[in-house]
Amino acid sequence: MTKVNADQELSDQLNAVFDAIEAGFTYLINKDDKAIAALTAEKIALADRLSQLLLAGGGRSTAPTRRISEDPEKFSGTEKDISKRQQQYVNWRSQVRRCFGVDSDTFNSEFRKIQHISGLLKDDAYDANRDHFDTITQFPDNPVHWHWRTAEQVFKTLDRQYETLDLSQQASQQFDDLYMTNKPFQNFLADFNRLATKCGKTPEQKVEALRVKVSQELSDEITHRIDRPNKADFNRWAEICQQIYNNLQKQKHVDKLRNSRLGANRHQQQNRAPTTTRQPPAPALIQNATANTPEPMVLDTTRPRPTREDCMRQGLCYYCKKQGHLIKDCEEAKRSEARWANWNPTQQPQTHNRGPPHERTQQNGPPSYWRPQSPQQPRFYSPRPIAPYSRLRTLDHPDETSTTNSPSPSILTPDYTIDSASIQGKE
Repeated sequence: MTKVNADQELSDQLNAVFDAIEAGFTYLINKDDKAIAALTAEKIALADRLSQLLLAGGGRSTAPTRRISEDPEKFSGTEKDISKRQQQYVNWRSQVRRCFGVDSDTFNSEFRKIQHISGLLKDDAYDANRDHFDTITQFPDNPVHWHWRTAEQVFKTLDRQYETLDLSQQASQQFDDLYMTNKPFQNFLADFNRLATKCGKTPEQKVEALRVKVSQELSDEITHRIDRPNKADFNRWAEICQQIYNNLQKQKHVDKLRNSRLGANRHQQQNRAPTTTRQPPAPALIQNATANTPEPMVLDTTRPRPTREDCMRQGLCYYCKKQGHLIKDCEEAKRSEARWANWNPTQQPQTHNRGPPHERTQQNGPPSYWRPQSPQQPRFYSPRPIAPYSRLRTLDHPDETSTTNSPSPSILTPDYTIDSASIQGKE
């Protein structure tokens, strides 16, 4: 056998082996195609069955049960106040619907939604609908026996039971009665937005109502603003009102600090001792002068009397040394003037010289009511009570006698010369 024939025979054998392998792959491929076709047909049939079950409400999902949202507190329906109970129900319903929307993979059937609603009811709210929920639990795969086919039908039944008031009308009445008065603007704005939302107010209506319901000082500041925003821009209006309110609060705080400081300074000025004082009368003179008087003369020697300069600087009355009025309006000066006006010389003890006291002089001699016990201890008798301050003012401030109606110094001082040496020796 030649070499060419040998190579040809080997080539034929290899081709036969390759053909057999290829035929085997073809068989396997055809067999797999049939299996794949069968599996595909079965998958389609299962998908159709699952769709029917989901629509009927009795299906079960293999989706993960991990949830994102949290359930609200169970609604009981035991609140006696109808308005509060309805508000509680509306909030509860909103939160339950939020759970259905966020965890749609978990609540993927009406059966699960209805069962979840029943689990979030208690007390009166659950007792009123317990029989219908039990029927759905008893026939999970047969919606024909259900009282409600969908979760929205459950909500409609609960709405008829607990949503009986027109909250928008009630909120409209509360909105009309709402005013800022003395509330902080933040609290007022929160109530304003809440009620305006319930009433369904438009931005233009909210702006118009805001300008009416704010406090008077806020309204005045808004009126003088030039950069007022558009009537439909309620958020900008609220920001401007908040800024004005903050500025007014700061100004009130500054005024409070300023007033407290001025009050402290005024108190210090009132309690400050006079810079210049006058020497009080000698004790011997005070004792001798008040020995025989019907009413003792009160001389305030413990606290120095304000001088004329002190009265001018501190705004005091020249007569009573008090603040708040002038000497022409001083009630004490008017009473003293009235007493002197009613003085009757005929009722007084007889004197050697006739006439009013201010016309008596030393040349006419001392009056009869001047009764000195001794030259060293002179005393005098006052025909009537004299205001203490008028005596001090006559002794210490003879220059003020022209501005007041105080008596003449000739009556208050003895008409003779007192020997200072004898007084010192007596002391």
